[in-house]
Amino acid sequence: MRHGFFVIMGGFHSADATSGHPLDINELRSSKYIFTMPTTEEIGDKGKSDGLAKAIVIVQTLWFVLQCIARGVRGLPITELEIVTLA
Repeated sequence: MRHGFFVIMGGFHSADATSGHPLDINELRSSKYIFTMPTTEEIGDKGKSDGLAKAIVIVQTLWFVLQCIARGVRGLPITELEIVTLA
């Protein structure tokens, strides 16, 4: 599954000097390109976020959810944008 997402995100690029474009699944299936498949660890190593960034996102999300719940309990208005974001 991880390799499939890697292909969809444009992880493989052509080595052509003129184009150098990301390869889609149809181009990968053709015998024109020869490549070695990266390991799962190599793909996971390409991630840009670390534990601190993930913790900050979780804290911000929980804070937003708690604010929306508190507003609903107190009868305060919640904007449509906040409702859609919460959904």
